[in-house]
Amino acid sequence: MNGHWEYLGLVLTNSTEYKPPAPQTWSQAYALFWPGNTDPDGQIGTIKGWPDWLALLNRLGREGWELATGTIMDTTIVAGMHGWTQVGTPVRQSFIFKRQTPGT
Repeated sequence: MNGHWEYLGLVLTNSTEYKPPAPQTWSQAYALFWPGNTDPDGQIGTIKGWPDWLALLNRLGREGWELATGTIMDTTIVAGMHGWTQVGTPVRQSFIFKRQTPGT
């Protein structure tokens, strides 16, 4: 197939809210950066678990996007209040997807 590659960026952000005595909660949000855009262009949403994450990935796959790379951009230390020794956990990840476009 003649053509060129175009790339899409996906940023997944994990955030937490911890205000004792309430338990700590985590949430995930995503932003899609379409080819040629430097901002998410309105493509922002929440991820409430595996079904949402898989639905997003399946949507991108149906549109012809394939995962090219993934990177952990930022981490934080999760302390013993979770019963673990101190462990790093991703708080911001980026993924690059690519698809080939037909030649002009």
